[in-house]
Amino acid sequence: MAVTYIQGYGGGRKTVEQLDTVWGWRMLHPEFKRRLLGLFDYAQAHGTDVGIGGGARSRNSQLSVFLQRHVQVTAGGCCVFKGHRYALKAGAAHAAPPDRSYHETEALDGFAVAADLVGDLAFVKKYAAQFGLVEFSGLKEPWHVQPTEVPRARSQYAGEKLRLWLVPVKRKTIQKGSVGVDVKVLKVALNVVNNAGLKNMTRVWGNGLERAVRDYQTRYGLPVNGLCCELMWESLYRVANLKGVAF
Repeated sequence: MAVTYIQGYGGGRKTVEQLDTVWGWRMLHPEFKRRLLGLFDYAQAHGTDVGIGGGARSRNSQLSVFLQRHVQVTAGGCCVFKGHRYALKAGAAHAAPPDRSYHETEALDGFAVAADLVGDLAFVKKYAAQFGLVEFSGLKEPWHVQPTEVPRARSQYAGEKLRLWLVPVKRKTIQKGSVGVDVKVLKVALNVVNNAGLKNMTRVWGNGLERAVRDYQTRYGLPVNGLCCELMWESLYRVANLKGVAF
């Protein structure tokens, strides 16, 4: 059965191929989409669900959203557009004026780099950073995400590009005596991230891996128990992305 994701605000679901027929998804930056799909898959692997509510907008669409959510005022307000001040309507979520939103398709290389998510937003808050995403729950917009590399406000954007992000995958908890592909991935990860120098790259956990795991846990402030659980996997992905390496 094909994997499907929440799309829109009506409870519908789509496959990746079907998402690519939706303009608002298709016009998101390719690397941004890859990170979002990684987050969506990670949510499903954890028994919950996250999807895309809204994505890219044209300039005219951004203008329409802005005017729907704001009212022109003579003083005060929250923003200025074409020399006039605007205040947010009661109960409405903020939307930037045209040319100031990452939702617009000209934000980065002809693509948008902002999305409004639906589903388990508490999961988004917990894991967004692992996927190179910034979430906006602190600004009372827990649905809004954008890439880590770009400043929060588009007015401060100075041409930053997106790099290839190592997207986390939910992996098994493993320990001494474990056998399988996750053991080999762990060996590669420790060599790349922590210069472990492991040479036996089989799928079998050995004494050398035990020492390398404990060394990593000591170095990065994890419980030193020789156990590679979700906490350590998350740390490995996070450190790899900070160092700009992949495993």
